[in-house]
Amino acid sequence: MQYNHSVNIIFCILTCCNQLKINTMKQSILLLILVFGCHVSFSQIIFEDNFDGSGPGLAGWTVIDNDGHTINAGISFITNAWVEIDRNDANGNFDGPAGDVAAMSGSWYTSLQTSDDWMTTPAINISANNELVWDAKAQDASYPDGYEVRISTTGTNINSDFDTVLFSTSAENPDWVNRTVDLSSYNGQTVYIAWRNNSTDKFVLLVDNVSVAVNNLNVGEYEEPITYQIGCVNHYISIYNINSEINYKLLSLTGQTLLQGKTTLETHQIDATGLASGVYIIEIYNPETQGVFRKKIAF
Repeated sequence: MQYNHSVNIIFCILTCCNQLKINTMKQSILLLILVFGCHVSFSQIIFEDNFDGSGPGLAGWTVIDNDGHTINAGISFITNAWVEIDRNDANGNFDGPAGDVAAMSGSWYTSLQTSDDWMTTPAINISANNELVWDAKAQDASYPDGYEVRISTTGTNINSDFDTVLFSTSAENPDWVNRTVDLSSYNGQTVYIAWRNNSTDKFVLLVDNVSVAVNNLNVGEYEEPITYQIGCVNHYISIYNINSEINYKLLSLTGQTLLQGKTTLETHQIDATGLASGVYIIEIYNPETQGVFRKKIAF
């Protein structure tokens, strides 16, 4: 590499969203009842791994360093193609509290090289209406890592089994972003899903909160013409690209409303710290266009 990196330590101060229109004691009590009385049942989750103990962890995945390059000393904590690293510890602040672990891969080597680092799930038996959900970020906005998510129905040989690309980006978002891919075309099949860091001379890529879950609520039934961007970090949900008043709801996979409110802010944050980790749906309604936008998220 012909330039110097510094570990991009971004201290993210997450504050409770004060735009929720819940002001009275009765409303607060009602919200607590909704929060603690509703959850995503385990039967809805086909596969999950948050690298914190909910799931097999990378020890249960297939990790392959297919490039063999030597990592730069500046990110010496990346000791394999993919490793589990605390999102806020001595290695840096990766927009997460201490104790929250994510899978990380590096593409900053001792010379200018292209990464080819794979991590592949165990076998997953896909049922009807399944979706793949995960969180991801590129640590350095100036050198954002890109990657592919590939799927195989035959095995885990990276040279012959992963011909289908489910998702690809040349530069992931520098803030945590939630990604969703429909798996309905694989109903009834056993699959393996692989994340492949294919960046050239970038920095560090992070993936967290991977799940495959049953989608009981049709998130594609209606679509609001405006494309909102949804971010999710530590039970705080951010809605970006708002340009008019919107009403929002956080729904369970069965369509039950857990949180709701409205905002006119360009960026709005929802505090979901009272909810258990799992898969949910954010629904946005625009009264002006009468359009509905839905997206599955996980935290």
